[in-house]
Amino acid sequence: MGGNILYFSPMFWLEEEGEPDVEELRRQFEQQSEEGPGYYTLRELERLIQWYLRHGETQKARQVIKHGSHLYPDSAHLNMWWSWLAYEERRYVEAYVHGMNALEEMPPSPELYAYLMQVCALARRPIAAKQVWERWWEDFPAWEERRRASAFLAETLIRLRMYKEAISYLWSGWLIEEKNSLYFPRRLAFAYRAAGEVEMGIWDFYNYLWHSPKEVELWLGLAQLYIYKLAYRQALQALEEAEELLVERVESLPSYWAFLYRLRAQVYEAQGCSDEAYRCWLHARHYHPTHLLTLCRLLDYYYQAKDYEGGMPYLRRLVKRGTHSPRVRRQIADFLWEAGRLEEALPYYKSLMSKKAHQREVVERLLLGYYGLQQYKSLKHLLEQIAREFQGDWAKWTYWVQKILGKSQGSLALLLTSYTLRIHQRQVPPSFYYWHAVAALQANELRLALWALEQGLLKAPNEINLFLSFFPASDDLPLPVRLLIKRYVGGQLFSA
Repeated sequence: MGGNILYFSPMFWLEEEGEPDVEELRRQFEQQSEEGPGYYTLRELERLIQWYLRHGETQKARQVIKHGSHLYPDSAHLNMWWSWLAYEERRYVEAYVHGMNALEEMPPSPELYAYLMQVCALARRPIAAKQVWERWWEDFPAWEERRRASAFLAETLIRLRMYKEAISYLWSGWLIEEKNSLYFPRRLAFAYRAAGEVEMGIWDFYNYLWHSPKEVELWLGLAQLYIYKLAYRQALQALEEAEELLVERVESLPSYWAFLYRLRAQVYEAQGCSDEAYRCWLHARHYHPTHLLTLCRLLDYYYQAKDYEGGMPYLRRLVKRGTHSPRVRRQIADFLWEAGRLEEALPYYKSLMSKKAHQREVVERLLLGYYGLQQYKSLKHLLEQIAREFQGDWAKWTYWVQKILGKSQGSLALLLTSYTLRIHQRQVPPSFYYWHAVAALQANELRLALWALEQGLLKAPNEINLFLSFFPASDDLPLPVRLLIKRYVGGQLFSA
């Protein structure tokens, strides 16, 4: 939620006032800021604040708000503006306090309530979120707004991991008037699983289906629950019921058909029926050509088959639609890497450096990629970055060296170990000298290998097998290396 706020106008503006020219306002405000900004209407100030916040210029937004507080010290807008600023600066408790003050001062609107729900979630205020929901229901009794209010509160509770409470509000939203939405049954299935209550969820879905057996959305939600339970035969039966009902419907409902085929594909994949699953993913793509999960799964089929040319259309669609997701960026990067398009893959890997789940493998690919493409300036910057960010994390350094050595990239491994020893010589574990020795041997640097090996033998002779694991037979080692090892450890060179 954070950083993705809808900057609504919390006040009704007359149409005849016209839309302020934000570019001209910015030029005027920034030009006058040294002398002291002049007069602006509330609407002009609000547009300036919105523009600066959308573009991450929080200090400029703060200047505008301060100027607005001088011009309009009693304005109801001030609390909302301060709340927006605190939200963008990730000070969510402060955003919550200002937002709730604004709620008491401003005319109600669904947008105001939706914003406050987001703030309550991030500030961890579930009781306040329920109070906002109650006011939303009271002020806007139309069924569309009540359903929307229930959805926002349910998402707030899910974010706070209050899954059981979210379930009741999801059912409340579902039972309001028209039930032509997949959102509530899908989120109900998710909430039941997250709460560890899949069996209860199945029972509740059947209870509602007993009274409303024609509700295709409930059959789809039930199928999703059966998939969570790993009860695939029952999931397919629920999907058959849903399909029969969809065929009877006059309207086409492509999103329903796409969801049905995605669920069916997941069942077939779990059963090991890859051909049937692939066909279902194709059907799902037909009904929803831009759905991220569908595109990801289809791209994965081409990835597994090593048909990189055939997968390019799906990759291009993912590039257009899904690069906001770290998981999708990783899939794009891996596909391009295996397709031999390293230069295109590297920016995607670089964008994942801050994601802990991907860091270890991403650094390995960046090291190999920059070195292989002879992008030595980028390689130097990467080495400096990982030296700062992973200082002392020897498990990661060892992983990178081992992986690079396993690919017989001795020169790159030697560059990595040499850099590490130069930067962190007093901190490296003794075992690192063995990796340095292996790298030197792969790079045909015998004298350096002997020095590094001797350092390892002096510091940790009992860890010699780390070095020997790269050389299955003694004949693989140069004679000076074998003699050095015998001098320090003696006995059988390659012990069991």
